[in-house]
Order: sequence, then C-alpha cells, then structure tokens
Amino acid sequence: MNDECGELMKQLNPVEFMGLHGGDAMEHFTLEAITAKSLRWANYTNTFILVLLCLLTLTACSDPKEARKQQLLSELHQVDNDYTRQSQTVSNRKNTVGYLEQQILTHRSDLSDYKGRIDAYMMNHKMALTAIALGLGGTAVALDSTSTFSSDEKTVGGLMAAGAALWALNNTEELAEVADTMNQADSHVKSLEHQIGQLSSQLASESQQLSQEEQMLRTLQVNAEQLRAKLHALGCGKECRT
Repeated sequence: MNDECGELMKQLNPVEFMGLHGGDAMEHFTLEAITAKSLRWANYTNTFILVLLCLLTLTACSDPKEARKQQLLSELHQVDNDYTRQSQTVSNRKNTVGYLEQQILTHRSDLSDYKGRIDAYMMNHKMALTAIALGLGGTAVALDSTSTFSSDEKTVGGLMAAGAALWALNNTEELAEVADTMNQADSHVKSLEHQIGQLSSQLASESQQLSQEEQMLRTLQVNAEQLRAKLHALGCGKECRT
C-alpha cells in the first residue's frame, strides 16, 4: 500500500497539480508575479467594496421617505442644540435680573435706614438747625440750597427761632459740625438715589432682553415639537427621541 502511494506521488507533477503549465508556472512562482497578482486582487476587492457601498447609498437615497427622515433628524438636532444654548442664556439673564432686583432692594433699605438716622440726628440738634436755617452761622455753615433735608431743617428750626441767635453765639463749633454733617448726609442720600436710578434703568433693560430671549426659547420648543410630530408621522422611532 505504501509503495502504491509512493508511486502515485512520483507521478504527480507539482506544477500540473497547481494548474500551472510551462512558462506560466515559472511566472506564478516568481516573487514579482505573486506580488502583482496580489495587488490586482486587492484592487478588485476594493473596487467591489466601493461599488457595493455606492449601491447601498443609492438605494437609501432613492427612498424619499428615508431621505426626508434624515433631513428632519438633522433639523431637529440643530434645534435641540439651539434650545440648549438658549436655555443657558435665559438662565444667565434671570440670574442677572435677580441680582439687580436684590441690589435695588438693598440700596433702598440702606437709604431708608440712613434717612431715619439723619432724622434722629436733626431732632437732637434742633437749635443748630434753627440757627443754620436763619443764616446765623454765616456762609461757613450754610447748607446747600438743593439739600434733600432743607425743608425738614427749616421746619425743625422754625420752632425755636426765638432763642437761636443767642445759642449760635455760644455754640459756633457745634453749628459748624451740624452743617457739615447735614451736607455730607445730603451728598450720601443723592449718591444712593443715583445708584438706585442706574440699577433700575439696567434692570428695565435686562428684563426686556429676558422677555425676548424667553420668547425665542418658546419658539424653539414649538419648532422641536413640530419636527418630532413630522418624524412620528414618518414612523421614526427611538432615533427620534433626542
């Protein structure tokens, strides 16, 4: 049995066994030929894959429903991104509005508290205010004619005008101190009122912008809902739940 197998092996021609004959056999067994054939097969394979991909793409594009679905998904993705950015803008604007409102409340509280302390100070220095209102202290202790407290000073001082002249002669230092304090108080009150005015103006501007940005946010939300409704009508499932 072994002898028969050996005889058969001797009769087999390796070239013929590979299906190669003559010069072709030598060509197939050279490195250059093998490399060339490998490259040709690689090119054939790549070409086949490209053709297959093109056919698949053309098949998808040839489906109007699928093309429309992809377009709507792209639009929805853009709207969702815009909505996220707009939500952050609205949130930041609300923080700014809230901050300005708090600042206005704080300044108004400070102003009210300060005016209360000045009123108490005026009641404790009635005689000095009387002398100042009557001009008994001269220009050195005169009050600003536009003073916030000028009318209050005259009201308080008018009640004690009779003894003001004599008091002023003996209390010049206190007279000067009261006049200086009242002028400083007037400047501080005007400064607080100016700050409140600026904050109020800024708040009005920010509130208007917030209203516009919230309207834009609502518009984006409506657009997203409409796009989802269209996708649902096309049978879009989980991929539409962005």
